[in-house]
Amino acid sequence: MIVSDAGDDVTRLAWALRDLPAELAGRVRSDRVTRLPKPPRTHGVNGRPPQHGPEFRFTKPETWPEPAITTVTDTTNDGKTETQAWDRAHPRLTHRSS
Repeated sequence: MIVSDAGDDVTRLAWALRDLPAELAGRVRSDRVTRLPKPPRTHGVNGRPPQHGPEFRFTKPETWPEPAITTVTDTTNDGKTETQAWDRAHPRLTHRSS
């Protein structure tokens, strides 16, 4: 089990350790931008197919699709906590990353 903070790139670390029997838990910065899966190719459309789907910005809920999983838990310190998860969202790659 590997736990990291928002300063670490947990998505990059998950990809690098994908073949090892490890579990990762980490916070992701609130200004992070990820990409959703590319849409299916429509029949009869010419040209290069898109490589990525639409952007998913953590700071803009209007860009969020319906979550794949939603859980709600009552905690003693924080009250009701809601968690949402989306399948196959991946980080937007930059040239500044490792």
